[in-house]
Amino acid sequence: MADTIQLRYTKAGTIYTQSFTALAVKGADDPEKVRFVPPLVLSIVDGSKETQFRGFQRIIDFDLGVVSSATDRKTIQEFLNANTRSILYQGINVIPEEILVVNEQGEIENEWMFDFSLAKRFSLEVVEKTTRTSWPIVFPPEIL
Repeated sequence: MADTIQLRYTKAGTIYTQSFTALAVKGADDPEKVRFVPPLVLSIVDGSKETQFRGFQRIIDFDLGVVSSATDRKTIQEFLNANTRSILYQGINVIPEEILVVNEQGEIENEWMFDFSLAKRFSLEVVEKTTRTSWPIVFPPEIL
């Protein structure tokens, strides 16, 4: 099932938004990939070591499929280049969630589907800006 996401970013004091259809979303609703922060390695008096973390950040992958519009591809690039960015995502939740994200890839590359230059497929991997201590509570419609 495809989900609608909305990319939001600020450029020169103006807020821009653009909706996309995500063919798949990995890591937003279920703990599929996370980063533990900050990784503190403590040296104990007896010489042993212990690792402690304050929390974790979700690493979320949005598969946007083939993005045929050059304007939409430029929007994706500007979103990743912006200093302030978020993604509005509903998924299986009843209430949409605005996820503040950071881009750690440093680059983005599309994939040419079937070796066809006009079928440019995009996948966005972003890291949640918020450090969490527990997984977000999901409220699917069937439990309300």
